[in-house]
Amino acid sequence: MRVYAISGKTNNELRQHGIRIGAIAKGSEELADMIIADKKAKSVLHICGDLRMDTLSAKLKEANVTYTPLVIYHTEMLYPNISDEYEAILFFSPSGIDSYRKNNKLEFKTLYSCIGNTTGAYLSSLIAGAEIIVVDSPEPETMINAIVQHRK
Repeated sequence: MRVYAISGKTNNELRQHGIRIGAIAKGSEELADMIIADKKAKSVLHICGDLRMDTLSAKLKEANVTYTPLVIYHTEMLYPNISDEYEAILFFSPSGIDSYRKNNKLEFKTLYSCIGNTTGAYLSSLIAGAEIIVVDSPEPETMINAIVQHRK
């Protein structure tokens, strides 16, 4: 069995438990490409949450790789009502964007930082032309550093 992972916490957690990673990607699209290029994977078990983009499943199915999701957690939407204004907002997932948007507006004057292309593309589809920084590394520190560098 070959294990594939997204870089960051998933990768780190697997390694801490002694699980050897065959390939590490920055996002689901890159991960699908690695699995397909490997040519050995005929089926994939995707350990995931209930809210996920279909990027991985669509690409694998297109390449005739059997895709099976195993949902191990459910995302709880919080729908915060934020009255303060912020210069920058960090988004970690499309569901986080949806949760925020329920009671708040996306503003052009705000700088946004998103983890990965999927979250960045989703936000861009909602507020085209806004300043959006997309980072590859899924750590808050990386996102904050990207904002600081962007402001310089």
